[in-house]
Amino acid sequence: MPALSRRLKGELRNLDTEYVQCRTRRHRMVDVPFTGHPGAKWQPSKSVTVLAQRCERCSVIREEIWNSYTGAIITVQYKYPKGYKLDRDIKPVDIRKEFLDRQLNVANAILLKL
Repeated sequence: MPALSRRLKGELRNLDTEYVQCRTRRHRMVDVPFTGHPGAKWQPSKSVTVLAQRCERCSVIREEIWNSYTGAIITVQYKYPKGYKLDRDIKPVDIRKEFLDRQLNVANAILLKL
């Protein structure tokens, strides 16, 4: 696997800690009311149920669109906060390495205080 360019390393280094945590440790989702939004393809109706969740850590919104009669999931869509999306050349392993680097920095800072 080729090494990340300086630009991409910088992009990862500047990524909010909450975003790194969610990308490596998964989102901490809580149910929220679906409030709708202009131009949305799916709206709640007799045959459509929209379930919404928001991550407590990074604020990403997940909306599941269900068939109200069969329970089948029609689609799932996400709304990402500004700064969450990354360049496509940054792979999950790169984000995990960044997570580990940050964990190590925190551990070293704690040790220096002892």
